[in-house]
Parts: sequence; structure tokens; C-alpha cells
Amino acid sequence: MTSHRIYAPDGMTGPMGTELARVPPALAGLRIAALDNGKPGAHALLAHLGEQLAGRMSAIFTGVKRKGSAATPCEAPLFDALVNSADLILTGTAD
Repeated sequence: MTSHRIYAPDGMTGPMGTELARVPPALAGLRIAALDNGKPGAHALLAHLGEQLAGRMSAIFTGVKRKGSAATPCEAPLFDALVNSADLILTGTAD
């Protein structure tokens, strides 16, 4: 008879931190935009992330722009518009 060992994947845990680390003012005054890849939930995720990041970093969140599809590259005119209107562009995926 073969014996098997089962290990819990959660590992050791410690107390949760109560305070976020200080963030340097590297983004202060910069324009942040977001590129929505078209997947469900991406717009809401990126809008929230952009607003929170801009607020925390004293930056300006200019909004979320959506590309045609999650399966295709960003269209050239949209890419150019983003590059010309923002200093930092966030993108990601969501479902």
C-alpha cells in the first residue's frame, strides 16, 4: 500500500500591516490614462485603479479609453492619442 502526504498550500501567515508604505512623489503632477482591453470588468478596474493612484500620487487621472478587442493590438490612432495625452498609461485585464 502506498502512502500519500497532503500539504496545505497556504503556508505561514503573519499579522496584517496597518499602514501603507510612504510613496515618493515621483508621479506628482503627471497625467495618467488607462487603456481598457475590452474584457468584462476591465473598465471598472482600470478606472478605480487610475483614480486611486492619481489621488495618492497627486497626479491627474485623464480617464479610460477602450480599444476594439482584447484579442487585437491597440489601434494606431488610439495609441497615438494616449501617448500624446498622458505621461503614464495603465493597462490590464479583467473578467
